[in-house]
Amino acid sequence: MSVPARDEFDDVPEGGPRQGAHRAEPAAVRVGAGELTAIVLAGVLTLGVGAWAAGPGLGAAGPAAPRPAATGPAAP
Repeated sequence: MSVPARDEFDDVPEGGPRQGAHRAEPAAVRVGAGELTAIVLAGVLTLGVGAWAAGPGLGAAGPAAPRPAATGPAAP
């Protein structure tokens, strides 16, 4: 079996202080109380506007047309 030639990576200590990006600890994503409050308020506001827009008489079809009153038998 052949022995591979030495290169620059053979001189790097395994337990050295430098770490590659693939070995680094993942950064923790932290959301503060103010940011979380803003996200929740935006969601509640969005749901409120949607519920108001879908309310009676304000939907995409507009107000409901009144039904004609029944006056008697239909003419032939």
